[in-house]
Amino acid sequence: MAGLAISKVKDTIEGIFSLKVFLASLASLMATLVVSVAVYQLVFAEALVKYELTGKVMATVQVEEHSALDAAPIPPEKPAPVEPPAHPHANENLEPVTHVTETPPAPPEKPPQKIIIEDSIAGLSEETAFGSLPIIRASDKLKSFDAYKSPFVLKSETKGVISIVMIDYGLSDKLSEASIKSLPAATTLIASPYAQNLQSKISAARGKGMEIWMGLPIQGDSASPLTINIGPDAILSGLQSGQNMSRLKKHLGKATGYVGVAIPFVTDFKHSSPDLQILTNAIAARGLGIAQLDSTDTVISPSASQANAPFIQGNLWLDKDGLKNDILKSLSATEQLALNKGVVVASFHPSALNFAIIAEWQKSLAAKNIQLAPLSYAVKMNLSSPSPASHAEPDVPAE
Repeated sequence: MAGLAISKVKDTIEGIFSLKVFLASLASLMATLVVSVAVYQLVFAEALVKYELTGKVMATVQVEEHSALDAAPIPPEKPAPVEPPAHPHANENLEPVTHVTETPPAPPEKPPQKIIIEDSIAGLSEETAFGSLPIIRASDKLKSFDAYKSPFVLKSETKGVISIVMIDYGLSDKLSEASIKSLPAATTLIASPYAQNLQSKISAARGKGMEIWMGLPIQGDSASPLTINIGPDAILSGLQSGQNMSRLKKHLGKATGYVGVAIPFVTDFKHSSPDLQILTNAIAARGLGIAQLDSTDTVISPSASQANAPFIQGNLWLDKDGLKNDILKSLSATEQLALNKGVVVASFHPSALNFAIIAEWQKSLAAKNIQLAPLSYAVKMNLSSPSPASHAEPDVPAE
C-alpha cells in the first residue's frame, strides 16, 4: 500500500515537471536560504552590535542634551523644565560649542544661623549622683546668677521697669511652645523640675532671650487659702535637713542654664528656722539667686539675706482671678506701681488667654516709658539704690 501511494505521487509530479528538476530546484532553494542567513549574521547583526548604545554613550547623550538646554534662552516667566526628546545623533562626535558663555548657577541660600546659647558653661557645674549641680567657678568666682542672666540695658527715657514672671514652664509641651512664641523676650520663665525634656525646653527659651529660674517645690503654708499641689520630692518643713538637702539637689540637678530658684507661694517654714537656713545657705553657696513670688511671705527674705543670696520678692499676681477684665486691671495696676516704685515683679500662670493679653499689652509700654526686664535686673535694683525711676526722671517718686 505504501509503495502504491509513492508511485501515485511520483506519477503526479512527473505529470507536471520532471522529478529531477523538482529535486534540483528544492536543493537550490535550500542553499539560497543558508547563504542568506549567513550573510545576515555577518553584515546586519554585526552592524547592530556595532551601533548598540553602551552606558558611556548614554551618558554622552545626557550631557549633549543638557548642553543644548543650557545654550537655549530661558524664558523670563514660568521657566518650567521641559523634557527634551531623545538625541538623534547619539553615536556622532559633536563639535564643542566654544562661543557660548554659561553663567554659573547662583549658590543656594544658606539657612539663617541659629544663635547658640550655652546652657552649661565650663566650670559652673559639677557632676553628681543628682545630675549636674551648679557651683561657683573656682578660677574667677563666676556664679550662675551672673553667667546665665539675660542681658538688659535700661533706656534713658524709662520711668518704670516691670519683670513679668511665668511659673510652671515646661509642664505642658503645648503651652511651653506657645509661651516662647507669644510672650515678650524679656519674660522670665520659672521652669518646673517635674517637666519632661526640661533641658531642651530651657535651651529653646534661652534661645529666644528669655531668662530661666528653677521652680522649687516647697511645702506651702497650711493656713493659706491657695491650694497647691507641690508634687513628689517636695521640700517639707517636717523633714530632717539631710532629707530636704537631697531633695533640693534632686531638683537643682534636673537641668542647667538657670539663674536661681523661685518659690511661688508662702512656705510652711517658720521665722528663723534652722532647717530653712541650711537650705538657703546651700542655694547661695552654689551661686544662685532666690525669688519669693508671693508678696505676703515674710520668711524667705530674712533667710536669703542672712545667706547673702541675691533676692527679690514679687509684688502681685496678674491672673489671681483668671478673668480677662481682672487681668487687664492687674496689668494697669502693675504699670502704675512700676512708675511709683521704679521696678515691679508681676507673676502669672501659663495659659493661652494670658499669652494673648500680655502680647497685646506690651505693645503699649514704650509710649508710657515703661520697660520690661528680666527678673535678675529686678534683683539688681532691689540690692541697689536709688530706683531706676529716679535715674530716668527725678520728678517720679521713688521708694
